Amino acid sequence: TKGRHLRVYFRVLRPFGGGHCTFVHLDRSPARFSEEHRDWSAYPMSLWRAGDVLVDDYAVRLPPAFRGGGDYPLYVGVGVLPCSDDRRMPITAGANDGNHRAALGKVHVE
Repeated sequence: TKGRHLRVYFRVLRPFGGGHCTFVHLDRSPARFSEEHRDWSAYPMSLWRAGDVLVDDYAVRLPPAFRGGGDYPLYVGVGVLPCSDDRRMPITAGANDGNHRAALGKVHVE
């Protein structure tokens, strides 16, 4: 499949320290595209301050399970390291899917 880039913008409401990662999920039951960023070397999460706006850029190459097209929900969130499980930073304001993932909309795949 053709590769794309996805850019997610985060506005920091309050500092929360290190020990976290950011992630995006594109769900197609039973498959899921999942991409995580554990290392923010240019500006570590432990330095994030209220009012900061950060851009998280993901290279997206969907697995074969997404071939055939369709519209799939896209989610974003902040996980707890090592980010290999479902421990996530709670979403305390705004809509979420009940699993501490904010819905960004749907992505059309051809």
